[in-house]
Amino acid sequence: MQSLNEALLERKVDAQYATLSVALWESRSRLLTLCNAGAEPPVILRGDEIIKPKAEGVPIGLLEDRQYEEIEFEAKIGDTILFFSDGVEDQLNAKDEDYSRLRVLRMLKKHGAESPVAFAKTLFEDLDAFRDGTPITDDQSVVVMRVC
Repeated sequence: MQSLNEALLERKVDAQYATLSVALWESRSRLLTLCNAGAEPPVILRGDEIIKPKAEGVPIGLLEDRQYEEIEFEAKIGDTILFFSDGVEDQLNAKDEDYSRLRVLRMLKKHGAESPVAFAKTLFEDLDAFRDGTPITDDQSVVVMRVC
């Protein structure tokens, strides 16, 4: 992450930065290692509990000499792990209301036990119904994992 940050800063282009999250999944140990640069951290549904790992960091290309910490999260069998871009929660409707992180979390609690494909489909259907024809202005990316 530090190398990417330095490479962007070397380009000397004003107002050019990026947010991203890097995740390394170790299936045998069920260990998720996260490094975040301004992106939405993943959220995990474990039973009825929502877990929010503290994976934070400044976007790359913004500040010099930044250190990016890695955190480890030990997943358990049955956990649903949701990664999503800020374009999901920031989507506006005709009333200029945003979809919100809270709504994403409510959808995860309500539908997170479904298969990852079914949950992603349900989330996008709800997002589309919410926006009700309002244009999409940012990327809307979702990755759903089920730990087995």
